[in-house]
Amino acid sequence: MIERRQVASKKWFFTATPFTALIVTAGVFFVLGCVADLEYVARVSRMQVYFKTAMVSSTSNTSGTRAYNGHAEEIDEEEAGDGTSSHNQRNERGFPEIRSLEREELEDDASIRRASAGKQDNMAAIVSRDQLGKVNTFLFPYLEQMQIIRKRLLTSHFSYPNLTEKMITHLFGYSEDLFDRARRHPQIDLIQIKCDFTEAQKLLLPNYYDITATDCSGLTGVARSMEDFNTTCFSHIKDTLQPKTLATKRQAFVRGLPRIDNIDLDNLTLTYIMIIPKVFISSHGDVLLNGMRIIPRRCKEGNLRDYSRGDLPVDSIQEYEEVFSAHHTYGEAVYHSTVESLQRLVPYLSFLKANPSIKILLGSKHAFLPLLGLDIDRVIVHRMVRAKVAYLPAGVGCCTSPIFTTQLLARNLRSRFNTNKQDTVVLIRRSKQKGRYFRHHGGILRMLQADVAPLGMKIDVYGDNPLPSLAETRRVFHQAAVVISPHGAGASNLLFSQPGTLLIEGLHSPFRTRPNLCFLVMSQALGLRYHGIYINDSVTEIRAEDIKRPILSFLSMVYKKT
Repeated sequence: MIERRQVASKKWFFTATPFTALIVTAGVFFVLGCVADLEYVARVSRMQVYFKTAMVSSTSNTSGTRAYNGHAEEIDEEEAGDGTSSHNQRNERGFPEIRSLEREELEDDASIRRASAGKQDNMAAIVSRDQLGKVNTFLFPYLEQMQIIRKRLLTSHFSYPNLTEKMITHLFGYSEDLFDRARRHPQIDLIQIKCDFTEAQKLLLPNYYDITATDCSGLTGVARSMEDFNTTCFSHIKDTLQPKTLATKRQAFVRGLPRIDNIDLDNLTLTYIMIIPKVFISSHGDVLLNGMRIIPRRCKEGNLRDYSRGDLPVDSIQEYEEVFSAHHTYGEAVYHSTVESLQRLVPYLSFLKANPSIKILLGSKHAFLPLLGLDIDRVIVHRMVRAKVAYLPAGVGCCTSPIFTTQLLARNLRSRFNTNKQDTVVLIRRSKQKGRYFRHHGGILRMLQADVAPLGMKIDVYGDNPLPSLAETRRVFHQAAVVISPHGAGASNLLFSQPGTLLIEGLHSPFRTRPNLCFLVMSQALGLRYHGIYINDSVTEIRAEDIKRPILSFLSMVYKKT
């Protein structure tokens, strides 16, 4: 009798287990949802503190009198005033689209999850989208404040500067006192996007890698970048297999920002944006306002046109209601427009989507804009313009690759992939007319087919005549385990590649003094692996044997044939 009861008890246990598991799972999701809501509320609370301590500076009246604390307190009172929900108040501020966009993205992700249920190779893609969702949630309170400032400045009464007068002062993006001077100017609203290191770890990639090269001594041109990323150059790939953590990259947080030597990990600025009424924006992306010229980080920051000569036909400069300036010197070139200009947009994508009337100043109507959800017809191709309200995000110096915005650009471009498969070696073929090409391309391809394909890798030649479609480009680079490239803009497509991908680059020395290392720096910011081949200052003479050793070493140590 006792034995029978025990059996019955066991039967009840096995019958109830699925139901019990369902209840437990539902409870877990409920708790996680509550935690997420609490995190959001806490972040909004921190934002209000930031505003009251002037981390965001704003003008509260049309005469330019500073009263940012009073302005922030008025916002607090408005939120607490009539007892209506904060969601309704956000709608009244004219910022409902961001919330709805997030809901659409969540629904889209949910459908992707259902479609990929049980498919193991899709898990990394889902994790990547979840990570992007965390960043968007983190940014949301800042974008709400942008909307509040926008509404106020559209009715402000500032005047355009007189360009025939000498600019009183220049404000460079690298200036140590950039934020203090911007806050003091009555015409500038400054928003610093801030967090502590613990939160930064949730937003950024966890793993980074040292690099290898045929001649580490030849990489002297990137000494500051190597120092910022705490990167060491080795001669063999085996010495770089162990990843480094974000904690070892603390100095990288100053990339694209004012240079400071002592990083405060409890008070990090990830990026920033200035919102300024009644300005001229130059064809280099500089902003001219009353008494000041702002030069964001860009290539050739010292190239400044003297407008006081009076040779500029001011009356013919077209005026726009609102302009978001993401253009800078060389912004029409493929690398600079892709890697440097587009990343200035990505922290503010939801804001730009919610306000489609805002024009975007760029060097070209970039093909990647639709991938970011932006209409190409909004683009003003680089020229001098007037803006009733201008949005000036942090600039990007030549080949500097700020860590937060570079990663955010790549995450947005990769966000719709449903696989983490990496089974391809991509060999980039550049036309001879472009100068930087592999003269021994045929021999390199034969080596890959003979020695690498048997390891289970597909060999894909990515040429530029004609260029593959954007869809094919995205697929090829996302599935790449290794990309082999002579120095050139085609390597910009590594923005589609997954962290840990190896770039083998044939380095080019344009001035026969040091190689151009833009893609080494980009690989550091994106958590990619890197091997540079630097032989006799010439990329054209690189042969199959120069590539064979690093690629076989990498594949044998990191990838195994399945």
